[in-house]
Amino acid sequence: MGYYILAPDVALRSWERTPYTAVRRFMDMPIRLSPEEFRIALSCDGMTDLPNSPELTRLEEIRMIKPCEKGERSLSPWQRHRSYPCRVMPWLSLEITGRCNYNCLHCFNAADNARLSSELTPEQYGRVLDDAAAAGVQAVLITGGEPLVHSHFTDIVKAVYRRDMFVHELNTNGRLLTSGVLELFQSLGYMPEIKISFDGLGFHDWMRNHAGAEQETLAAIRLCVDAHVPVRVQVNANRRNRESIRPTLRFLSEMGVPRIRVICTTPTPRWAENAPDASFTWDEYLEFALDEAFCYARDGCEAELDFWQIITMKPAIRSYRFHRVLYHTGNYRSTHPICMTMNGMPAVGADGELFPCMQCQGTQNAYGISLGNVLQDGLLPMMQDGRYCEIAHATVHQRLLHNSKCLFCKWYTWCVGGCPALGFLHSKGDYLAYDPTACTFFEGGWVERFEQALPGWTSVTPLI
Repeated sequence: MGYYILAPDVALRSWERTPYTAVRRFMDMPIRLSPEEFRIALSCDGMTDLPNSPELTRLEEIRMIKPCEKGERSLSPWQRHRSYPCRVMPWLSLEITGRCNYNCLHCFNAADNARLSSELTPEQYGRVLDDAAAAGVQAVLITGGEPLVHSHFTDIVKAVYRRDMFVHELNTNGRLLTSGVLELFQSLGYMPEIKISFDGLGFHDWMRNHAGAEQETLAAIRLCVDAHVPVRVQVNANRRNRESIRPTLRFLSEMGVPRIRVICTTPTPRWAENAPDASFTWDEYLEFALDEAFCYARDGCEAELDFWQIITMKPAIRSYRFHRVLYHTGNYRSTHPICMTMNGMPAVGADGELFPCMQCQGTQNAYGISLGNVLQDGLLPMMQDGRYCEIAHATVHQRLLHNSKCLFCKWYTWCVGGCPALGFLHSKGDYLAYDPTACTFFEGGWVERFEQALPGWTSVTPLI
């Protein structure tokens, strides 16, 4: 027998279909508990005398509860059990403004070359954040346009934390990033990952359509590295800048950037208009990524390197994982979502439009598809029911029945049809369509080719 209380950074939460969970402050994903563990945790209030049990011991071992004297302290309002009227969606991607101080040639937000001007007002972003909090959202990704051009940027960040959420990512081009912005996050108790776009030495100005962008962006990256702030640099790769990518990756790694992501510049509406022949075919992108991965490993670069939709390399432990291998024969379930990000993160545009994935914004707008507007209908109701919900929570079984090509495919239990955003793009508007780039990856023997290019490295996504 004894008295226990929840650890100060732990709170209890319930959602539809996931009623027994705990969350830790500044951690985005809820932690599942057994019904008995949850029942005991509810009684860890510093006032209830609890008998010994295996569940109590485990909760203490994982530092979710602490022994205490009776009445020694009480739970904070945030720690007390809250129940939410929707399924778990722990993240929110929030585009606070469509405006940007660059006019990038490849912006995936845009349906054409017109400058974007939509922006959330204080009343509007307040309503969106209220709904997000009422849905149990834990973490917010702030993006744009360029979020730092919003005159209320500081107020928006503080509004997130005031609602017991936190900013876990900030997407920026870096031009307006200052030590003051970093100090703002430090003062609120959690430093998000700063994701800065940089599209190749000698090519960044061209892609960003702004003279001087390269030096401005490199200065922002150095600011983060010198301040030991978590930073990820995102690099677009295409036929025009491909020769710059290898020296760029080496340069960023030597600078001390911890994480780099290489993205194949996809033919979204604006990029297709500005550089119609510049995008890699998927086979070209795979060949490019294979060559660069081999050279990156050979040259001893240290930053974690992620080739979008293909592979993530971790040089520190000489391991990699294939993005396409989502499940295997041991953990595949027909009820799994087709995309974990889509299943867990609604994306709200600066005009209030709701998207299953922010990468689809410009394409969805160009096709004239609307899944609803949160400024008109509210975010919470749309997270509970409707067309958006059907897409966000679509299962691998639903997708299998939707695509005859997948029905008899031996790779389906691994890739579950590939990236829904790419399936949407290639099908011109069908979120359940299969992604043909996944077919190219498996049918072309690219798993074996990458394994051969990285001898001595270990795959954490073996095909079993």
